[in-house]
Amino acid sequence: MKNNIENYWEKTINSLKRDKNYKDIIKSCYYDDPIEGAIKRFEDSKEWESLTKELENKQITKGKVLDFGSGRGISSIALAKIKWEVYAVDENDGDNAGLKSLVKIKNDLNLRIILNKANFEKLPYQDNFFDLVYARQSLHHSKDLKASCVEIHRVLKKGGIFISLRDHVIDKNLDKEVFLKNHPLHKYTQDENAFLLSEYLDSFKYSGFKILKILKTYSSALNYDPNKIEDILSHYTKNKFLIGSKRFQVLINNKNYISKFIKSILIYFINLRDKTPGRPYSFILKKIK
Repeated sequence: MKNNIENYWEKTINSLKRDKNYKDIIKSCYYDDPIEGAIKRFEDSKEWESLTKELENKQITKGKVLDFGSGRGISSIALAKIKWEVYAVDENDGDNAGLKSLVKIKNDLNLRIILNKANFEKLPYQDNFFDLVYARQSLHHSKDLKASCVEIHRVLKKGGIFISLRDHVIDKNLDKEVFLKNHPLHKYTQDENAFLLSEYLDSFKYSGFKILKILKTYSSALNYDPNKIEDILSHYTKNKFLIGSKRFQVLINNKNYISKFIKSILIYFINLRDKTPGRPYSFILKKIK
């Protein structure tokens, strides 16, 4: 089954790259060519800026990092370029969406990235090995969420940080069917998934992680980039009484403190009301023992 899923991914990405209707999706997932351009765009993104700030705030800026579910390796390259010792693991070692797609670029740039094809629930690394585990849009692909979290906890050093980004959240199990039906790639790959927020939190706690931060959909560019927060706010407020006025729309596009304060309030309520099946959440965790 795993080989079939791998083949689905490879065939899907290879096919959709040639389909103009999927140009924006391919680009937003950083599967566009040339890979050098995709890497540069990722390094210039608000998402990457937010990630590096989070790492700086946690005082973790060097050491060994596991790129869990590295896919094409965009993040692995970016991390290696800022001097992390990178280990990229994925169940797919294909040329379009898997590990082999980053071999040439890592060699051309002379970057230290060690590649491993492996099951998410059984990682090929010793205990207490990594300073950071970084999982971008990958944890929700786990067949057994608790088993994956236990393995991540095992290979992470005490005091190490686990950052899981853009994981799909649902509010009830019936929402999963809605999410999978609407996902633009699932009908091809058959490999998307989503979990209840409680399932993520239970898995983290079961594994022994301390939850440092839960980032809801519109709380951080880690979730919503490449969309801009001003565009998101305009979308949610444009038809609302008073706050949909042109004057108010100008206000939320300002950079002053009043504008920032109003934006934070609006984001709070938008996150509170948003029940979209499969909406992205991010989690920052720490191994405490």
